[in-house]
Amino acid sequence: YHNIPRRTCTMISCYYQLLLHSCLHLLLLLGQHVLSSNAELIRVNYGYFPEASPIRVACARGWFTWYQYQVTCYPQTSGVFAASRLDSGSLHLADLGSTPLAQAFARGVDIRAVFIDQYKGDSQGIYVRPPATAATRMDDSREGIENPFDLIGKKLGVPFGSTMHYQVLFLLDIFDMTGQVELLNLSPAEIIQAWDDGSIDAVACWGSAREHVLGLVGGETTNNDNSGVNNDKAANVLVSAGVLADWGRPTFNVVAVDRKFMNDHAEFVDHFVSILGLLTDSFIDKLGESDNKNANRWTPNAADPASSYMPSLADAIMKAGERARNPSVGFVSHQRHALDLFKPLSTEQQVSCDYLQGGRVCGRPSLQHIAIQQTAEFLMDQKVIHDMGRLSDMGDTAIACSRPNTLCGGDLFTGSSVIPKEISSVEFQNEVTSIYGSVNPDPFSLDFWDGRAPFYALNETGRAGADEFSAGHSTCSSKEMLVATDRRQYFGDTSWVSPFSLVGQSYSDNLDCWWVIRSSDCTSSGSVCQNSVAISFLQVRVWSGDYIRIYSDPSMECSPDSTTKVLLGQITGLDPILPNDFQSKGCVVVQFETDANQERSYNDIQNLGDGFSASYRDAGIKELRQSFTKHCLGTSHIVLDGQNNKYDISDSIAESRTDYRYPNDLDCIWEVQVKS
Repeated sequence: YHNIPRRTCTMISCYYQLLLHSCLHLLLLLGQHVLSSNAELIRVNYGYFPEASPIRVACARGWFTWYQYQVTCYPQTSGVFAASRLDSGSLHLADLGSTPLAQAFARGVDIRAVFIDQYKGDSQGIYVRPPATAATRMDDSREGIENPFDLIGKKLGVPFGSTMHYQVLFLLDIFDMTGQVELLNLSPAEIIQAWDDGSIDAVACWGSAREHVLGLVGGETTNNDNSGVNNDKAANVLVSAGVLADWGRPTFNVVAVDRKFMNDHAEFVDHFVSILGLLTDSFIDKLGESDNKNANRWTPNAADPASSYMPSLADAIMKAGERARNPSVGFVSHQRHALDLFKPLSTEQQVSCDYLQGGRVCGRPSLQHIAIQQTAEFLMDQKVIHDMGRLSDMGDTAIACSRPNTLCGGDLFTGSSVIPKEISSVEFQNEVTSIYGSVNPDPFSLDFWDGRAPFYALNETGRAGADEFSAGHSTCSSKEMLVATDRRQYFGDTSWVSPFSLVGQSYSDNLDCWWVIRSSDCTSSGSVCQNSVAISFLQVRVWSGDYIRIYSDPSMECSPDSTTKVLLGQITGLDPILPNDFQSKGCVVVQFETDANQERSYNDIQNLGDGFSASYRDAGIKELRQSFTKHCLGTSHIVLDGQNNKYDISDSIAESRTDYRYPNDLDCIWEVQVKS
C-alpha cells in the first residue's frame, strides 16, 4: 500500500482512489482497536512535542486508535501554541510544558493534566557560543560566553511562553541581569536559522534545535570531538534545565485534555492515558529486571522494528532529512541516547500523593500544585500574565484542601486515568478473535501488540527534506489577480481537477499570499463598479498563528497596499463555522499569512492535510447583507437612527448560551455611526 504512486486523476477517479486508500487504511487498522460496525468515526487530535519520549511509540504504531476513535498525532513547536489549540478545540489532547500549563490554568483554559510525561533533566537548557579558538578566530571575532554574566548585551533566542523562557527569566533574575540581555522570540526552526547565520549569541531550546546547535550528528558529537564532523559553530552548555531545577525552578511536561472532551469520552481518555503509563513503565525497566522483554523493546535495533520500539519512536520525531518509515541507524541510536536525558515517572509514582493524586484525596498539595503556583507567581512578577486566576489560592491546609475552589482541592490534576481499567465488550473481543484467533486482553497489553505491524505511521504530511528547515506544498505567489464571472471559480489549495485538494498536503511556512478578485464590471481603475464579488470557503484547516483575512475596499483601489481596506473577516482553525459567503461591491482582497512554525501531521487515517480552498463568483447587482456567525469575524457597521436601542453584533443564539466560548484569534471591529 505504501508504494501506491500519486498520479493525475479526474475528479471522479480521484474520489475512488481516495475511497480505496481509506478502505486500505481501515483494513490495516482493524487490529488497532477499530470497530467498524455502526459506530460513527470520532476524530481525535493529539498534539505532541517531536522529541524523544517512550510515548511516541503509540503514535507511530496507531495504538491510541480504539473502537470508533481515530487518533491523529500533530507535532507542535511549543506548548504555547498547543495550549491555544486546546482552547480553540483544534486539539483534544496535547503535551504541555509546565510553564504553558501554568499560563493556561491562570487564563482559564478549561483543561486537566492527566499524565506526567517527564521532568526535563538535561533534555533542554541554555546553549551559548564558545570562546573563539585559533581555528575560528579569523571567521568569528565575537567574544564567547563562559558564564551567565557574559550574556549581558548579547542576543538570546527562545520560544516565548515555553518552559525554557521561564527558566531564562529565572536565570536573569537570580543573577540580577533582567533587562540586560536581548531576548528574541524564535520558533525552533528560526533558532536553527539564526544560529547558523550568526545573528544570535545564545539559545534556550530542546529537541531538534538543541541537537543542531550542539552539533549532534547521528550521535553525541561535540565541538571538540574527533569525529571529523565540522562543528566549529557547535554550542557549549551554559546550564541545563536539570541544574535550574536544582536551583529551585523544576520544569516538566504533562499530557493535558480538554475538560469537555474528557467528560464526554472518559473511557477513551482512560485507554489513551493507560498506554502512556505502560510505555513509560516499560522504558523505566529498560534493563529487563522486571520483564526481560523490556530490554529488547528499548534496544536501538533499527533493522528490526518488530522487536524494538526505537525505530517507531525515531520515525515519530519526523526529523528533517530522515526517510519516512525508514529511520537511519545513527538517528535511532541518537534517540535512544536522548531518552536518558529525561527523568520519567512510573505509574506508581504518578498516582502517589506527591504527584497526580495529591490534593483533596491526600489532604495536601502535590509537587505539581506547588510548582505550578510557583511558576504562575514568577510569571506575574515578570508581567507575563496579569492574573493568577484559579492558581491564586493554594489551600494548603487539610480543611482548605478539601474545598474545590482552591488549587489543592480542585481537579486540575488527576491520576484517575493512569491505571488500566477493565472494559468489558463482547463485540470487541469477538472481532479481535475473528482476526487473530485469540482475544486481546482489555485493558491494553504490550505483550499482545509486540511484533504486530504496522510499526510506522500509515500517513504523514510536512516532513522536511535534508537541509530544509520545513516543508510544505503551497505554491501561492505574493499577489494574484483574478476576475469573477457568474461561473464559480476556485483558489487556494485547489487543482484543476478538484477544489478539494488538501488530502495529503501541508501548507508552507512564512507565506504572505494575496488574491485580488474583481467583479466583471470592475476590471480597470476607471470602471463604474456596481456588481458584487462573493467568496465562499469550502475547506479551512488553518492552525492558530496562521490566518486568512478577507477585505473589501470602498475606494476600489483593490490592492494589498491599499490604505482603505476594510476587514470583513479573519479566519483560523480546523473546520471553523463560517458564513455562507463574504460579499463586497467591486472587489475582494484575500490574504493568507503563515508563521515560521512547522505544521505537520502523523498517522492520520483520512490524510486530511491542511490549508484552505475557496470559490469566488460575480454575484451581480444586489443589496449586500451582513452575515452573522456565533461570533464576530471582522468589521461590523452599525447606524444609530434614534429609534432602535439594541443592535446585534453576534448570533443571538450564542448570546443566550452560558456555555458558549468564543474562538481564539478573532479580530473584530465595530464602526458605529449616528444617522444625521
